[in-house]
Amino acid sequence: MSLKGDYSRNIQILGLENVNKILSELIPREANNLSKAMVFGFAQQASKLVKKRAPVGSRSNRGNLKKAIKAKRIKSAPGYPKAKVVITKGIRAKNDAFYWRFVEYEIGGKHPQSAQPFVRPAILEFKAQMDGMVDQVFTQKLAGAVKRAKKRAAKRG
Repeated sequence: MSLKGDYSRNIQILGLENVNKILSELIPREANNLSKAMVFGFAQQASKLVKKRAPVGSRSNRGNLKKAIKAKRIKSAPGYPKAKVVITKGIRAKNDAFYWRFVEYEIGGKHPQSAQPFVRPAILEFKAQMDGMVDQVFTQKLAGAVKRAKKRAAKRG
């Protein structure tokens, strides 16, 4: 690998293709795991923002909506990691928050309720923070991967 060029303007790294090839051959599993961890980390950050904005309801379900908001991994093809933020609902859910849409959007009926949007504003906040979050999440997940690799290496030798 060598450097070439005018250092005040552009730097061209020669041989970077070889480094990328070696890394992809030596540690593809680790790279795939790191990308999965990053995507799940983004989902966790998004779920925190949604939880922060979720209103607390009546005495009977105090905090139930916040407890129902979770980040979840989704099975996907290698190299295409996926994750999402879900609000659990249904009989089998530990925290049933089927009513989240009623809170997010205005509903009518016998007891009309004004909208208390919390999902949409959280998405907008997440998008605004995305640039800084990429560095933060990548650094955090990479540090965790390095720490685990050091621990495995210490056990082996």
